[in-house]
Amino acid sequence: MKKLSLSILILLLGLVAVNAQSADSVTEILATESVTWGQAAYFTVTARPGTDSSISQDQALLILKAEGWAPKNAEVSKTVNLEQVSFLLAATWNIRGSLWLALEPAPRFTFRQLKADGIIASSLDPHRTCSGHEFLGLVSRCIDTYGIRKSLQQTEGEF
Repeated sequence: MKKLSLSILILLLGLVAVNAQSADSVTEILATESVTWGQAAYFTVTARPGTDSSISQDQALLILKAEGWAPKNAEVSKTVNLEQVSFLLAATWNIRGSLWLALEPAPRFTFRQLKADGIIASSLDPHRTCSGHEFLGLVSRCIDTYGIRKSLQQTEGEF
């Protein structure tokens, strides 16, 4: 019963993270066995302040490719692994921490940083795909750990 309650709480926090995204997108990703580049790109890009939630997965992936957060050969329908998901989360929440991550932002180092911060379980393989439920859980834990990016930007602007 506690696991069910915790899962529902994580899901609700994940829904808050995705701001005004449509219920169809959330329902679709929850039913997904393996998250795709398009789904991950959509959720991470629309979690940013000032981004319209009506953009398509293709447009979101193009934004990430242009910013260097997704490889040029990434396709909307290809699955994404945990290491790549961690890199997208780092892009969304501007995650910093380790010296290696500061020197060379790369999926490997963001995965290690998220493990160190307790976002990703230490026993997980970086090349394993993640389900939609796991992805929303990661988003939820990023919100809990790093806060909502919009509030961070407002705080940084005040100093």
